[in-house]
Amino acid sequence: MTHDLTSLANNSDSLLLAEVAAFLHDWQKCIGYWKKLGATFNPSDISSDLEKFQPQDPLNPSTTESSSLKQLIEQGKDPSKAKHSPDWRIRLLGACHDIAHVDKDQPGMKDLGQPTYDLIASVLGFETSPQESSSKLCEAVKKINQRSIFLKELEQAFNNAVGDTRRPLNEVRLWEWGAATAAFWKAIASRYVLENKITENNLKWRILAVRFDGLGFLEQSLTISDLLGRRTAIQASLNSVRKLLEETYPIGNEVYRDENGSAFIVPELESDSDGKQLRNLLENQILDAGWRNELDGELKPRIDITESHEKAIVLHKALEQAVPRITPFEDYSNRWWQEEVTDICTVCGVRPQGWGTSSKEQKREAKSRNICHTCLERRDKRAKTWSEDLHKTDKETVRNTIWTDEVADKNGRLALVVGQFNLNNWLSGNMVKTLMAVGEPSKLKNKEPSFARIQRVWLTTQRFWQKALADVPDTKLPKIKGRLIIESSNLTQFRLQRYGNYDLVLGMIKLSVLHNDSKLIVTDNLRYAAKQLGAESKEYSTDEAASNFVCQRLQNQQVTIEEPTGYGSPNKLKGKLNIGNVTFDATEYSPVIPILAEPRTFMALVPADKSLEVIEAIKTKYDREMGKVRNRLPLHLGVVYFQRRTPLRSALDAGRQMLNYKSPNDKQLWEVQSTTTGQLPPKKQELANGTKQFDETITLELNQDSRTITW
Repeated sequence: MTHDLTSLANNSDSLLLAEVAAFLHDWQKCIGYWKKLGATFNPSDISSDLEKFQPQDPLNPSTTESSSLKQLIEQGKDPSKAKHSPDWRIRLLGACHDIAHVDKDQPGMKDLGQPTYDLIASVLGFETSPQESSSKLCEAVKKINQRSIFLKELEQAFNNAVGDTRRPLNEVRLWEWGAATAAFWKAIASRYVLENKITENNLKWRILAVRFDGLGFLEQSLTISDLLGRRTAIQASLNSVRKLLEETYPIGNEVYRDENGSAFIVPELESDSDGKQLRNLLENQILDAGWRNELDGELKPRIDITESHEKAIVLHKALEQAVPRITPFEDYSNRWWQEEVTDICTVCGVRPQGWGTSSKEQKREAKSRNICHTCLERRDKRAKTWSEDLHKTDKETVRNTIWTDEVADKNGRLALVVGQFNLNNWLSGNMVKTLMAVGEPSKLKNKEPSFARIQRVWLTTQRFWQKALADVPDTKLPKIKGRLIIESSNLTQFRLQRYGNYDLVLGMIKLSVLHNDSKLIVTDNLRYAAKQLGAESKEYSTDEAASNFVCQRLQNQQVTIEEPTGYGSPNKLKGKLNIGNVTFDATEYSPVIPILAEPRTFMALVPADKSLEVIEAIKTKYDREMGKVRNRLPLHLGVVYFQRRTPLRSALDAGRQMLNYKSPNDKQLWEVQSTTTGQLPPKKQELANGTKQFDETITLELNQDSRTITW
């Protein structure tokens, strides 16, 4: 059978509107839950809004009467009734609802737990009090025709509503249930449209994955601006693919993303046992979406497609494949080098230096930095964004820096903190089966590895990494207050590039600065600079004291200004800079640079002298939120220390080697020294902050070869 994506494009509006019913099919579950928390919204207002939308049936476009979103939801949320509906969209919604809710009707479930349990749990057993989010749901319903806003508001609302109030089934939120049902529904609905017929038996799904060596790609960066620019370009490309498959040709939804790509639920097509038809249908469209534009052909991903499965539990099979080596598109590479005969770019390593612009001035600027214009634009775009953020008036927001010299501690040293979870057995569902669903001796039963529950696993670990640095107390990782702004009477004669980085030579040290708006912004740790300039300890004991000292040393001085040309090459002398006024900007910033916060992998730059405090805070967060499964989801952490002018590539390579470390698989026996019931022991009291989970505990002291742990 020949399939034509045009049919999906022509019916995208009706498919996307009907998809809303799948996302919202269980919205009424949260009414009583939120009203108990103080919500005052009127559910009938939401029903009235849903009644206004009547998505056209894409298989019967001539039908004059079409079901409204309200009807699709109310008739599709009960699978036993939905299967008798004359509307195939309702029948399909009921079937997908049934697959997403695998724990609903298992024996013994009806007697489980408290029917009005007030806490919401992670799939790993950490419980917190939910917030009332009815306003977000109301806002989402009013933005149904603006899909990205609708989904954003809905996710915020449904993240605070559980799909089941019975403990311990209170871990799958309405967001995972709704998103899973919507993904199932959309994939099969697209198959019906592609094949122009309804085949309701033997429903199966595949995972289509767009994979590449993302960490290796980031690792090639010369500077942190290069790295952040590359990371932004990768995300833009993945977003383009997501828009292509979710909206332009609505054939599936993104259900996973990490540093090495993303994955989508897609249908199994008729007479396509190995998935080759589907892959051939989509591959060129995916490669053209973003990869030939945002990344300018620099990184070619591989398109993988898994076997089909009746519950779509195949994400792990898509991710277990080795990532492809980093390579550009061949046709792009040929074109680059036909047009240019010069040295290769020192950042991307694939394009000629200066390539990517018709402007002779821009080409000259890029060549002077030994890079192509594409890499220069990425570098400058990041600096421009940072510079513009300095002028924003949101005083409550404390921003991270993007300069490694500002992350360096007072001794000029940084730490690359890396972390990793091994999710292989969780994404396959094997570890989910070790979680108890019913605990009474006569009704022992483990949880089922539903697609929604597996989604909850990796979303939990991703959220853990995303919040890891934010949860470090200010006492352990204090904010830094202030930067110096330098004005000069002869700055214009050097023809400095806007948002370009330069060094001021002050005796034996070099002070990093950024050129912007005919001024130079110091992007260095001023305590380190003051110490190197001979300040006494009291003169750099605080940010303000160090700023005053450096300011006095700079005021009305003549210093050499140089342009860095890359590691291994001498700086380019620009001339003597006459420093005039030096002012103090009191804007606070956090001395950290997050690099990766993905479901499996974490990387961040922090000051070396604060690294152990950061590690301790992450470890405490892990003990609080994942301690119940520490024997099934161990935390791996490592630290790489380096001086501030060490090539970034070297630090990232060392960090990657740490992530590749494999823990011993040999089983060890730990002896129970003591068992304590009641409250937490004194040394573990901090775990109880923000949760009632530790009001009553059982604490084990375990010993093995003179090593002791508290569980």
